[in-house]
Amino acid sequence: MVSWDTVCLPKQNGGLGIPSLNALQFAFNCSVIHRMYNYSSPLSSWLSSHYTSPWRPPTPKASKFWVSVCRTAAIVKSNFNFVITPNAPISLLWDHWCNGTTLADFVDDTNLGCFSSPLLKNYISNLNWQFADEVPQHLKIAVSSLQIHESASSCLIWKDLVKSKFRDFVEDFYNSLHVCSWNKFVWHKRNSLKHAVYVWLALVGGLKTKDALKLRNIYVPAICSLCQSAPETVYHLFFEFQYSFSILNSIIPGSENFLLRPTILQLFHWLESKYAASHLSLNFMLLTVCCIIYQIWKERNCRRFGNEFKSSSTLLNSVKKVVIGKVFN
Repeated sequence: MVSWDTVCLPKQNGGLGIPSLNALQFAFNCSVIHRMYNYSSPLSSWLSSHYTSPWRPPTPKASKFWVSVCRTAAIVKSNFNFVITPNAPISLLWDHWCNGTTLADFVDDTNLGCFSSPLLKNYISNLNWQFADEVPQHLKIAVSSLQIHESASSCLIWKDLVKSKFRDFVEDFYNSLHVCSWNKFVWHKRNSLKHAVYVWLALVGGLKTKDALKLRNIYVPAICSLCQSAPETVYHLFFEFQYSFSILNSIIPGSENFLLRPTILQLFHWLESKYAASHLSLNFMLLTVCCIIYQIWKERNCRRFGNEFKSSSTLLNSVKKVVIGKVFN
């Protein structure tokens, strides 16, 4: 009922936080680039000697793996910052080590054939720049203005982070997406995963209500399994009809004062304003509401598929039991 693309979104963007294969590939490529410059290993040494730089256009003979790395490198170029160190495997021509630009852009000169070695470290000696006589004076002056760091542990930094992690790369893959307004209500600090997932399904249209099935050309009787009178929708189940609203009123103080029956989001925002002074109380109420939604949906399925019925008072006791168990365990 919910597309895989939605499931793979981060929780703050309306998904379940399961990284997609594209996100994992993106993060892996970023990790390869990061390790290529910052860690001494057979792989990083081979990549550096064979390909020079991920910002160098790949040759036709380059592997699919390296082509993928180069594509990612082009996308995240502004996120990686170079720190010049004596032994860093920085490419003289292709890496953006000159204040975020390549050497050609920094000196505004594309005629750089005077440099014989492709690596920057070959022009550093005792923390000073060392150039051959054939290097033009304006290039020497321009490059000499750049500082060489002696004690830097990494020569390639991700977004000014001292130590970047794989999840930082995954998060960057989704950083352009809109942050949904309700994720903090579902995935709050005291959430119960089982209950939170069903609330998430209700909010993204993933519950198999009669109206949702009809949109997918699956035709079933449209009457609600709980009240046997009104069409079944998410809004009707939570909390338009009396059965669910009475359970809500019995647990959530003040909810009976709504002029109209609230939707799930309206209830969440009302709780946020009501308990703004106490995060602990707010989290408790959010946990309770999520438990109510789960228990109502469970009761709906029991009535439809198991021919089992619970009164509102019995369901209310079930909610209280689950919430108390969650709070004190």
